[in-house]
Amino acid sequence: MHNGMTQSQMPGIHRIAIALALGLLSGLLTYARLVSADVVAADFTWVWRGARLMMSGIDPYVAIRPEGAYPYNDYLYYPLPALLIALPLALLPGPVAGAAFMGISSGLLAWGVLRDKPAYHLLMFGSAPYVYAVLSVQWSPLITASAVLPALGFCLPAKPNLGIAVAAAYPHPLRIALALLALLVSLLLMPDMARSTVRQSAVASELPSCLALVWSAAGADCPVLDKQFCAAHPDHGLHAAASDLRSVAALAGAAHISSGPGDDHL
Repeated sequence: MHNGMTQSQMPGIHRIAIALALGLLSGLLTYARLVSADVVAADFTWVWRGARLMMSGIDPYVAIRPEGAYPYNDYLYYPLPALLIALPLALLPGPVAGAAFMGISSGLLAWGVLRDKPAYHLLMFGSAPYVYAVLSVQWSPLITASAVLPALGFCLPAKPNLGIAVAAAYPHPLRIALALLALLVSLLLMPDMARSTVRQSAVASELPSCLALVWSAAGADCPVLDKQFCAAHPDHGLHAAASDLRSVAALAGAAHISSGPGDDHL
């Protein structure tokens, strides 16, 4: 039996209140950071811009090109499922969209952690990986939430370098089915844009990192690929994948995720 308050001891209303409070707080902190630093939606800017262009009938993989300082300094490498997830936030101003994304991700992560873990695991929200994710508006909190909530499996294809690792480490049938469904829907809705994703090398550029992450999920050591991670460009590609992996691994460790009967919950 756990020492501390678990799901069986915590009323559902308290769990909801904590998740909402952490989501709101993280959203406000993210918004303050984005506005003060004048970085639009930080790393989330790419999918936010892509979703807006997609709503206008423009291929974002053609339209988004390096044209200035961060966050306008690179191509769109995120796959199509990431843009579909960002669609509900596309009409919001950049900083608001980024803050909403981080707030929702954090709230879902808190909800998942409190499902069957002692409340002290919420200390993960004060960890360096989480703070870095807030500052950069990264996907690691949402992908980590997908590891504790199988119903979020549709989010895994949004970051294939991380999603493959999570799916391999926690192969819940619902999680895998929703991830495959998200891929299928994106291909059926926008086959041309899916081909643009491949042409833009979003998937191809992350293939070595996917292999390394699956290797890591199996508990093996992969020094050659890890060296490739460290040698890659710091803004994207393999180094970015390695950085994301460290964030997800650290958050997952703080949440003390384990496969078992509790994984059957949504």
